[in-house]
Amino acid sequence: ENTLTILWSLCTAVFVCGGMIGSFVVGWLADKLGRRFTLMLNAGPAISGALISFGCVYAGSPALLLVGRFITGLSCGLFSFESPSIIKYFYMSGSMGTLSAMFISVGTVVSSFLGMKIFLGIENKWPILLILNAVPGLVSLFTFPFLPDSPRFLMAAKKDKNKAKEALKWLRRREDITNEIEEMEKESRNQGEECSLSKMFRARELFVPLIICLALQIIKSFSGITAILFYSASIYLNAGVAVDVVQYANLGTSFVTVVTGIVMIPLMDRLGRRILLLGPMLGMILTLIVLTVALNLKSRYPFMNYLSIACIIIYVVLFACGLASIPSMIPVEVFRQGPRARAMSLAGLASWISNAIVAMCFEIVQAATKEFIFLIFIVIMIASTIFVYLKVPETKNKTFDEIASQFKSASRESNGEIRTVVA
Repeated sequence: ENTLTILWSLCTAVFVCGGMIGSFVVGWLADKLGRRFTLMLNAGPAISGALISFGCVYAGSPALLLVGRFITGLSCGLFSFESPSIIKYFYMSGSMGTLSAMFISVGTVVSSFLGMKIFLGIENKWPILLILNAVPGLVSLFTFPFLPDSPRFLMAAKKDKNKAKEALKWLRRREDITNEIEEMEKESRNQGEECSLSKMFRARELFVPLIICLALQIIKSFSGITAILFYSASIYLNAGVAVDVVQYANLGTSFVTVVTGIVMIPLMDRLGRRILLLGPMLGMILTLIVLTVALNLKSRYPFMNYLSIACIIIYVVLFACGLASIPSMIPVEVFRQGPRARAMSLAGLASWISNAIVAMCFEIVQAATKEFIFLIFIVIMIASTIFVYLKVPETKNKTFDEIASQFKSASRESNGEIRTVVA
């Protein structure tokens, strides 16, 4: 049993390490090779990681499983932060940025469904789940060759206006693309040189949006969603749900995120990013408070178990409304082409590191705090809501160049105030 626990921990660790590396290099690869070719190239680690993981069973080699999980993590890191970017480049509408998070939820539902004992969640069938990791790679390998490159990549990186026009006409299915082409040309002129890591931290007009992007990724990881999902099974059991039915209840909870993601597509551009961050985050704080009270009073008042179930569903819905998708959209929206690759890489790294910290520390903290664990997340969410209110700008219906100019103007004003005080 100890050997299995160690192997499970190692599989998780190498997967996260692969994800960190993949997310860190994806921005650089995308700017050098293009979004389309990067996703096609990622088919290699996606397919090979799945095959190696699957082969470990027949080779009787745990080492192969570790290698396969590392390569799969590398692929996931590349996919997870490139998909919001390419969706944003293909569709000017910011609402389409929610598609990435929605399809991640779809993947979670499908994998949970297939992992049930009535399907593949048994000893002689679980390796099939590993080989299914090759599906995204196969899909990208056989579909992206027929798609054009990102018009913004062709305009800003390749300086090929004609190909950018052709790609944009193909995507929009119309001839009148004048406004979008003019906006791309303006961004291309103002993008500046590719930024080094040191410049990202030295230049205030880059440092402020970078901190916002990193903070949103950390907030997403430390929002308490992990604790909610961890507690869901025990809460369902306490409410009288049969043991065999709990897996279906958890599947239903995951399905809620898919439905919410679909609903959010038309609302993202109508309500804006700030409202869809601040509103749900305030609701999440209230839900965590009620859930903490319900968990500590469930032995005295049986109806508190049902209130706990309601809190779980409400919390998952609120999370899916904003924090599930917006943190991955913001790096694409607040940076010009020049520094965008570095910003995406750093945001991806922050996401994987913070997720790893939560995964490693959660059970230890939960064992010490029991039902009071949500108090920690309440404090984190209150501080996070204040940060979002004070620092995160609205990007709805704004071009890349307008948002970048906004940060640059704010930087100049701040520097002017500092010089005045010093004088």
